Amino acid sequence: MSRNFNGTSQYGSVTAGSAPIAGLPFTMMCWFRPTIPVNSPGVWLFTIRLNNSVPDGLFALTIDFATGVFQTAINDFGSAIYAFKQVGSALVANTWYCGVFVSPFSGVRTSYIGTPSGVTSITDNRATTPGTGNVQINIATFDLTAPFYGGLIGEAAAWNIDLSDAEVRALCAGIRPYRVRLGNLKIYYPLWGLASPEPDYSGLKNNVTLTASPPLGNNPPLTLWTPKRSSAFVLPSVVVPPPSAGLGISGLASAEW
Repeated sequence: MSRNFNGTSQYGSVTAGSAPIAGLPFTMMCWFRPTIPVNSPGVWLFTIRLNNSVPDGLFALTIDFATGVFQTAINDFGSAIYAFKQVGSALVANTWYCGVFVSPFSGVRTSYIGTPSGVTSITDNRATTPGTGNVQINIATFDLTAPFYGGLIGEAAAWNIDLSDAEVRALCAGIRPYRVRLGNLKIYYPLWGLASPEPDYSGLKNNVTLTASPPLGNNPPLTLWTPKRSSAFVLPSVVVPPPSAGLGISGLASAEW
């Protein structure tokens, strides 16, 4: 499932007491489907602040309000200067996208946007020195004040490792985050709508509090990713006999087993 944020008052937030993402390297992602014009002021999708204060040590998935293009954002510890990198073309309302940001310990960073027509990526050399301390995690907002993002968000996740290009493309193809580097998955909000606060399924229990009760939305285009069988594969024919009387199961005919 997902949560449908109204763009005016709804968002999610949590302050993680023990930092799930302590710095570089890292990868963050979320699925999103904007339902209001993508050039509205509410552009922040998923943000992680590494020292729990604005604006230090920020990593974010966002949308450029002037062009409607997906972008990633970072800023240096102790600096109010943000560095944005756009990837792909203008987003279309009511369409699902998968945004991913991969940052190694050093070297180039890569931003990805998964669209119905494929995956686009771009690299850059933006520099940043993350802050330290408690982590502030926000969904559909930057600093808990308006404007807020309007649309659906699901499967928000972050790892303390830089995922490979193949792993990111698998995520954009619909593989769920828990199936990729589970041991390094430190933040995971499917946003299933089964509980409030929304559980953090990474196991670290940094559950996110939702403000103004954003309703459930439909699923992102996820897949179980069943490998294709070779043409030579033949499904074996197995006959399972009915249980014998010795199993203590009575009243069950062979045809019913």
